[in-house]
Amino acid sequence: MLILAFETASKLASAAIRRDDALLCESVAAATRTHSETLMPMADELMASAGVSPADIEAVAVDHGPGSFTGVRIGVCLANAFGMAQNIPVVGVTSLRVLNRRFAFLGLPVCAIIDARNENVYAALYQNGTETLAPQAIQIDALLSQMPVGALFTGDGAQVYEEKIAQAVQDAIVAPAHCGLLRAGAVAGVAAQTLRMRPDFTLYKEARPLYLRPSQAERLYKAPQEV
Repeated sequence: MLILAFETASKLASAAIRRDDALLCESVAAATRTHSETLMPMADELMASAGVSPADIEAVAVDHGPGSFTGVRIGVCLANAFGMAQNIPVVGVTSLRVLNRRFAFLGLPVCAIIDARNENVYAALYQNGTETLAPQAIQIDALLSQMPVGALFTGDGAQVYEEKIAQAVQDAIVAPAHCGLLRAGAVAGVAAQTLRMRPDFTLYKEARPLYLRPSQAERLYKAPQEV
C-alpha cells in the first residue's frame, strides 16, 4: 500500500511516502513559513521524487494531535481534502503513539510527553507498543507520580522537564532530543500498522483533531470577566 503522510502538530512540518514496509522518501522543513504554505509543495516534490502521482496514493495519514492547535488543524484539513479528492482512506494517528514508535521494541514502559507550557503536558504511557495510560492533558508532577520505575521518556516535554523526571522517577531514562522529534515517516509507519490491524477502509473516512484541552483563546473566553 502506498501511503502519503503529513506531520504538522510540531514546529517542524514534514511529509513522507511509504510503500508497504519501506519508507520511500521524507521531507522536513523548519518553521520559516507556515505549514499551510509548506506542505502541499513538499508533497508534490516527494511524489515527483518517488515517481508517483496523486492517483497512485492509496491512503493518506496525518498526525491529528495533540500538539500545536493551528498545526493540527492545517494537517487534518489538508489530509481530509486530499483523501476526499482521491476517494481514499484518511488515517489519523496520535502524536504520542508516533513518539512511542521508535522505542516500542525495547520492552520498557515508554512515556511520550509533549510540552503544553506552564508545567502542563500531553502524555501517554506505552508498554511493548500497547497503550497503558491513555493520551491526556495533565500537569507534569501529577503525571510523574504515576510513572513506573525504569520508564523511558521521549518527546519535547521530556527535554523540558528532564530534571523533574530524574527526581521523581527511579531509574528513569530520558531519550536524546533528536529521538523525540515528530516526523511524517513515523506517522506513515503507525498508519500502516493501523490499517493492517483494522483493514476495513470504511472506518477511515476522515481524521478529526485530538486537542485534549481547549485552546488558549477558548480558555480566555470562558474565564470569568473581571468587574
